[in-house]
Amino acid sequence: FWGCAGEQADELVAVLERPGVDVDEAVREVLGTSFRQLTQALLKSWNLGETASLAQAGSNQHDPAAYAVQLGVRISEAALDGWDCAEMEEVLAKVASFTALTQEET
Repeated sequence: FWGCAGEQADELVAVLERPGVDVDEAVREVLGTSFRQLTQALLKSWNLGETASLAQAGSNQHDPAAYAVQLGVRISEAALDGWDCAEMEEVLAKVASFTALTQEET
């Protein structure tokens, strides 16, 4: 979204910079939908399948494929704060446990 939305992304940034803004409400105001709904529609449109949908919903840690995708999403989010941040260490510990690797190998 942020890389392709052009003027709409700029408009959303301006709205989100307002003090005390409700992020979900601002997104709905500018886009007419939520990021969650947008993501679900893209998953369906791009035929990314049930596993990606389950992972996006964040509700299924008992499905190994969905959990692997969830961990990947968390890694990408943590990477925004740097590879040595506390969140990354926490996620890598979960990945290590999930994959039966050491944290160093992970």
